[in-house]
Amino acid sequence: MEKPRSETLAICSVVSFLGLIAIAACLAAEFRKNKVKDLKLDVNLCFLPESPVFGLGIAASICLSLIQIIVGSIIAFKCCSKRMEFDAKSQKLCFTVALFLLSWVSYAFGVVLLSVGTSMSRQQEYGKGWLDGECYIVKDGVFAGAASLAFVTLTANLSLYHHFMKTTMTGGQGIK
Repeated sequence: MEKPRSETLAICSVVSFLGLIAIAACLAAEFRKNKVKDLKLDVNLCFLPESPVFGLGIAASICLSLIQIIVGSIIAFKCCSKRMEFDAKSQKLCFTVALFLLSWVSYAFGVVLLSVGTSMSRQQEYGKGWLDGECYIVKDGVFAGAASLAFVTLTANLSLYHHFMKTTMTGGQGIK
């Protein structure tokens, strides 16, 4: 019985660490993003310098992706390695599916926010702005929103993992 506890602790620690890095990177990006004062105009052309947000956004996206991969892989492996029997009317199954969907929806929206905000934080040269040759600045709250979605993703994945492991380790045939 000691092995599953240490395995669970290690996995939860790694996932939590990755989640905290993602959240911290998102919050740091919110405070370090380009401001209107950084924008330089030359008649109809604009220039925006590269922001350190680019690296922070990439790091947050990678951490969120790793969380999804780790938890998803473990659950898929556990389901495939045991003959799991699912009762479609089970509240446990409904809760598991709800957590699974919540984790993927929050992950998808978080990565979209991070991707757009990160790509807008690259250097935008005169006449070669982010879109149609125009310069764009990331609005306030984009990275903070991504941080909150990263928190939801982390919480949903940890809850999903804990719920799934608890359900499969209690001696049952699976989620019933």
